[in-house]
Amino acid sequence: MALPASGSVAAQELVLTTEPLPPYNIVSETGREISGLVGDKIVEMMRRAAISYAVEPSSWQRAFKLAQSRPDTCVFGTARTPEREARFQWVGPLASTDWTIFTRRDNRLTSASLEELKPYVIGGYRADILADYLDQHGYRVAHSGADEISLRNMLLGRIDYWASNRAAATALALKLGVQDRLRALLTFGHSSLYLACHPGVPEDMVARLQQALKAMENDGTVKKIDTQYQRQLDSPLR
Repeated sequence: MALPASGSVAAQELVLTTEPLPPYNIVSETGREISGLVGDKIVEMMRRAAISYAVEPSSWQRAFKLAQSRPDTCVFGTARTPEREARFQWVGPLASTDWTIFTRRDNRLTSASLEELKPYVIGGYRADILADYLDQHGYRVAHSGADEISLRNMLLGRIDYWASNRAAATALALKLGVQDRLRALLTFGHSSLYLACHPGVPEDMVARLQQALKAMENDGTVKKIDTQYQRQLDSPLR
């Protein structure tokens, strides 16, 4: 949904890229409207900052690249890391994620540490921060173009484990009706999600968005949105 600029606000329109990733980013069938734990906050921030925008959903790999190459573009929800710090202007935090390893429920292997999984193949989403981390630390990662592919491959026994965001994995498992067939094995990291804007986005626009988020925190809007999606964040995959 695009909002018109008003008053002294520049007429520049932001392009917001993201991937469909419930419960964080939920994209309408038309691809023009967003909701979700992060999406609802983005919409309200844009409204309060009186910034016009257009939504451009795609794969995560493409969304991330667009925000690095186009000066009118921001991508959400993006994990903020030291390696990415200088590439973007950051607005947030908007939510947090748990990096989790999942396994089939009938797998009797229990593990106290990630290190014990090095002999095994772990499914990961291509260009995702979790898969990149595992790659960089010497794990055997089977990259796929979608989390659903990794989940199905694990359930079919083609790979041993699956690395994913806990809340997103829960939402996907519930959607596919397979929540009783897998369980969370261990959590090996955390990250905070932000709106990451190209350095070419005007600094005053980024500042207004951060101010809008701060006002939302102060008046209880952020807490209200978090509470709305809390049931999906409380993972049943024990």
